[in-house]
Amino acid sequence: MTVGPVVKDVSASFDEYWNSELAYPISTLKEKLTGQTLDERRPYWDAKMAEEKDSEYVAALKKSDLVQQIQNGTLMYQWGEAVVIADKPEKISEVVPSADYYLVPRLIKYLEKTEKELVILSAYFVPGRKGVDFLKSLRERGVRVRILTNSLSSNDVTLVHAGYARYRREMLRAGIELYEMDKKMTRAERKEKKAAGSTGKASLHAKTFIVDRKAMFVTSFNFDPRSIYENTEIGVLFKSPSLARPMAEKFDELSSRGAFHLELVPQDEIEGSVDLIRWVTIKDGQEIIYTSDPYASVWRRFILSVAGWLPIESQL
Repeated sequence: MTVGPVVKDVSASFDEYWNSELAYPISTLKEKLTGQTLDERRPYWDAKMAEEKDSEYVAALKKSDLVQQIQNGTLMYQWGEAVVIADKPEKISEVVPSADYYLVPRLIKYLEKTEKELVILSAYFVPGRKGVDFLKSLRERGVRVRILTNSLSSNDVTLVHAGYARYRREMLRAGIELYEMDKKMTRAERKEKKAAGSTGKASLHAKTFIVDRKAMFVTSFNFDPRSIYENTEIGVLFKSPSLARPMAEKFDELSSRGAFHLELVPQDEIEGSVDLIRWVTIKDGQEIIYTSDPYASVWRRFILSVAGWLPIESQL
C-alpha cells in the first residue's frame, strides 16, 4: 500500500507545519556547472549506471513486493492530505540556529494533539530528558504510548543503545510500552527474507510515528540527539486513517511475534528497591523470559554499562 503524489495541504490545521523553503536555486552551488562540464562527466555516470544495473540491490529491488505490484498493476493507492516537515539547511550552518530551522518543534505541535495512542518505530531511539518528559506528559493525559526500537543485539551502534538504555526504567515506570527487535528469527522467517533478497537478520530500519491510527509521519528522522541537532532531516505527514491504521496493525503484529516486550519485574519477586527489567517473548507458543539484554555477550553488556555513564548523549 502506498500513497499518491505528495501535495501541499491547504487546510488551516496544517498551515503552521508547512515549510515553504524546500527548494533552492542551483545558482547557490559554489561550483558553476556548464554544458561542457556535464558532457565531460556524463561518461562517468553512464559507466556508474551500467555498473549498478546488475547489483545485488537492484536485483533485490526488482523482486520486492512494491515493484511486483507496480508491474502487475495491483498496487492500491490511497489519497489524503499530506504535508512535508523538514529541517532547514541553515540548521547546520548557523552558529546559534533559530528554532524555526528545526523539524522537531513543528512535529511536536502535532504529536501534542494525540488523544488515545502514539506509536513510534525508530531504529535509533535516544529520547533524552526532554523527550522522556514529553512522552510522560502524554501518559499523564491517558494516552497510550508504544515504542519499537532495536535491541542491543540488533543495534549496530552500542553507544547509541546506551543513550536509550539509561531511560528504559523511567519510561516503563511511567507506563510507556517498550518493545525491542528480536535478532533471531525462525527458519521459515529467515527463508522468507532471503527469498525477498534480504538477509536473515532482524533489524529495524523504519522511522515512523502513528497518531491515533488516523495520521502517520514517515521520516528520515531518528528520535535521537544527532537527528535533532546535527543532521538535516525530512518527513511527510499523512492525514489518512486508511494509511495509518494498517501501519499500526503491522506494529501490533511485529511487536507480538518479532520483538521483546520489556517489563519491570514485580517488586514482590525481587529483593531490594532497584527496578529490574525483563525481556519477554513468545517462541512456538511458549513464553520465554530473559533477565538481561538477550543474545548480547557479556563484553557487549559491559560496554553498554560503561557507555551509559559517559557524557556523550548530545552526540548520539
